[in-house]
Amino acid sequence: MAPTKIKCFTRLVVKRACLTHHEVLQKKGRVVVTRYFLCNETWETNNHLFLHCKFTTQLWNLFRSFTKTEWTMREHTADLMSFWMRRGGGKSQEKWRRIIPSCIWWTVRKKKWEMF
Repeated sequence: MAPTKIKCFTRLVVKRACLTHHEVLQKKGRVVVTRYFLCNETWETNNHLFLHCKFTTQLWNLFRSFTKTEWTMREHTADLMSFWMRRGGGKSQEKWRRIIPSCIWWTVRKKKWEMF
């Protein structure tokens, strides 16, 4: 089972309430760079950071290769979590399904904040 702080963080990601660095600075009225720091591609948004960034995609692809799982990445974090929890399997697989997105998102968060 994931620690409580990671569970809470996962809920924030799914609800898109986990503000990115870009969103925090923008709310403070500061001029911000419109590039994302991990991949230098696009605006730093919750969905980009946790689903579509090159760094995050590599983590998801690594997991998919280990588990031989095929699926299409969803557009929003809530859609991904909903899809993820509907997948079949027994009780032991249910525990893994709950923790894998949390682990990936927590890793992305740690990597992002190491850069600042």
